[in-house]
Amino acid sequence: MEKKKNENVDMAKYILQFGIYYVVAIVIVAIVKILLKIDSNSTSMVSIIFATMMTSMKFISENKRVPNSYEKKKLVWYSFAVTWAVSLILIVLILSVSGETNVIIELFGNVNYGLLLGVLLFVSVMEILILYFGYGWLAKKQYEGLVKKGKI
Repeated sequence: MEKKKNENVDMAKYILQFGIYYVVAIVIVAIVKILLKIDSNSTSMVSIIFATMMTSMKFISENKRVPNSYEKKKLVWYSFAVTWAVSLILIVLILSVSGETNVIIELFGNVNYGLLLGVLLFVSVMEILILYFGYGWLAKKQYEGLVKKGKI
């Protein structure tokens, strides 16, 4: 049975794809930064933009439309959760491989938790805005481009 144009699509596969694109982008950006000796902290944001673009393009290609508002909200919030989950997993893996966990424990003993909370909130808001923009305005532009090329 074919889905109606306004019927909600199951988001699980798109969230999984977002996670895969996000991890791949983080690895590629990290390798490029190491090879080019670039000192920057923009790995996460660049990776989120890439993963959002690829996920929305996949959604549009498969469904011949942009996500509706319900789907967009799910994509934004679940993608946001994936970014934090992946980041925490990578931090734990890196710390366990490097053996630097005691340094981090000491650092947390001396950190200003108000400042840390402020930074985490700022980063979270930026990520949510990027995701909202990516699954909204950018998805519409991707859709228009595909329509112009006759691919939809």
